Amino acid sequence: MTESSSSKPVITFEGASKSYVTVNRPLKNLWHALRSGGGPQVGAPSYTALHPLNLTINAGEVVGLVGLNGAGKSTLLQLVAQTIAPTEGVVNVEGNIGAILELGAGFNPEFTGRENAELALMIANTPTSDIAQIIEEVIAFADIGQFIDQPIKTYSSGMLMRLAFAVSTCKTPKILIVDEALSVGDGAFARKSFDRIMKLREKQTTILFCSHSLFQIEALCNRVLWLHQGHKMAWGPTKEVLAQYDSFLLAGGVVKSEQTIQTSASFESEGETLTLQGTARFTKIHYTNEKGEASSPLRLKSEHSTVQIRLAFASDPALPPPTIGLTIKGSDGHIVTSTATFMDGVLIPRKSNGYGEVELTIPDIPLLKGAYAVDVYLMCEKGIFIYDSAAQVLELAIEQDSLVQGKFAIPHTWTPL
Repeated sequence: MTESSSSKPVITFEGASKSYVTVNRPLKNLWHALRSGGGPQVGAPSYTALHPLNLTINAGEVVGLVGLNGAGKSTLLQLVAQTIAPTEGVVNVEGNIGAILELGAGFNPEFTGRENAELALMIANTPTSDIAQIIEEVIAFADIGQFIDQPIKTYSSGMLMRLAFAVSTCKTPKILIVDEALSVGDGAFARKSFDRIMKLREKQTTILFCSHSLFQIEALCNRVLWLHQGHKMAWGPTKEVLAQYDSFLLAGGVVKSEQTIQTSASFESEGETLTLQGTARFTKIHYTNEKGEASSPLRLKSEHSTVQIRLAFASDPALPPPTIGLTIKGSDGHIVTSTATFMDGVLIPRKSNGYGEVELTIPDIPLLKGAYAVDVYLMCEKGIFIYDSAAQVLELAIEQDSLVQGKFAIPHTWTPL
């Protein structure tokens, strides 16, 4: 969770909304825009992306945005970034903004990376005497080599992401907007970007964080805004809003994705050397029951069988030792339970080359009959940033002798009185 924030408002929505004309003919779109000053023409078909919203965000807050696709999250962020204007109402923003929205937004594709960075700094009213030094810092952080002097139309999405993030955070912005941006970069750059965001948070930068990862939002944010079809559904403390949103997802038959899971394509053999810089990854995942069986699904007996899961990883020795998390999901995709080394206060020792290994033992497994799936995560030392993950790395097929119903057998005692 974040440190306490100032009570001074830096972002205020006063009945702000955004609508778009939905006329399909370009000339009519232009005519409507000219006639209405950018808003929808009376009588013209329109689509409301964000309904009238009243909202106040204080200095130093880290605010999460959640909602299904099309909920209005990106529209709200664009209003804060002032790349679009509200159709009705007012949006007040105090201070400079670092916005990481669409890839390359605001960049000229014909300009080089260096030229785009210089232009962005000039637009941000950076003193001319400081630009040369800051540009070198941007180039070092983006780390795209000679491409910095090539037109950005030749860039891959990853290089564009690196440059956009470096430019947006090269100075300490008063407000930082992050819209799922870190999903584009590679492991090492994503970790470096995450570290910079954490430092900005410590400096009391106000952060708007839009993500489908509810785990990361819960770990980073102190308040959450839930939008649905352009309407504000809930706004308040993180745990309270996420509980409502989670119930909404489950009731609608859509199960949340706790993380954006990318299954490791393969695991290295024990004897193979894996050199990593700025990141970490799983190298081995092995599991057995009390009989030494390692089939999948792994057949278990409720309240009798023991499960052992051994997880090995390689990591950059320059990074703090990573942590490991695990979730068990039911057949409906809902998380039944979870555990993690950082929550249990377990530090995984590493060799000098960055290799580490840990074994999780679940004795007398309390899950009742049914099919379950195990997902594993290799995370940073704080248990927030994910280096690597594997979905459904193990399936559990659990049988039981008793008639007990539900998901868990709970420890209990009957005492006749």
